[in-house]
Amino acid sequence: MFDLKRLKELLKSIYKLDDKYLMPITNNWFLPDGNIADVTKTYIGYRIMSKRTISYDSVDNQRKSYIKISFRLSFIGKNAEQLSDQIHFWKDQEDILKILDSYHLKLDCSDMCSYTYPTQMLKYEMAWIFDLTVKADYLEELKLQEQSRNRKKLKHRFMSLLTDIIVCSNGNKRG
Repeated sequence: MFDLKRLKELLKSIYKLDDKYLMPITNNWFLPDGNIADVTKTYIGYRIMSKRTISYDSVDNQRKSYIKISFRLSFIGKNAEQLSDQIHFWKDQEDILKILDSYHLKLDCSDMCSYTYPTQMLKYEMAWIFDLTVKADYLEELKLQEQSRNRKKLKHRFMSLLTDIIVCSNGNKRG
């Protein structure tokens, strides 16, 4: 499943940044704990906004869910505007498309809009946050055989536990 961990991996693959410059959007994410020299760097905040199943197929022991995913990216720092603007051209960049494909993501470029708003970064200077919501279609595949095997294992464990309980409640000890 595409989650925050996978979103961070995706962004790390695309932007080639150290982990300290990629952070989930939480309260005050844009006030990094670095020193003043880090103000010259660009930080990227990320957050999954929504996931919505748009179709579901089950064929040949394979379950496929097509999910519309929306994630927010916020950029703050020296190159924030350029990095934010680059996303509008992801659909034309083969290297980015290959990375997205490796995560089973297909970019939805129908409604991409950037927003800006000011903030004070590290209590030293004003900075602009460039905010963008990215939409993509995501394919989640699950083999039904694996799911069925897992259910059988759980059922076997449950039956074994149940047998132990019955045997113990009858006063018999089971080796």
